[in-house]
Amino acid sequence: MSTGAATADLEKRVVEARQLPLRLPDSPKVLGVKITYDREACQGHNRCYMLAPELFDTDDEGYAILLVEGEVPAELEEKARLAADNCPEFALEIEE
Repeated sequence: MSTGAATADLEKRVVEARQLPLRLPDSPKVLGVKITYDREACQGHNRCYMLAPELFDTDDEGYAILLVEGEVPAELEEKARLAADNCPEFALEIEE
């Protein structure tokens, strides 16, 4: 095949490819997470509050108060996991 024929063939394939519908991979479903808080296990270390004040507060005795009900906002999911991973009493659990 000559250079001119190869170029023409390539141009033809490019035109054909541009006419094909764009196929994107299926996007994975993003499911929110929930925080389960065990008040009986909490000892008031306040690590959750220090790491994720958007998700936790403390009561008058220093125990955690969960500020969200239901799913954690997507932008705070990493902080929720960080708080659960750092709870020395395992009072926090992340539910997928």
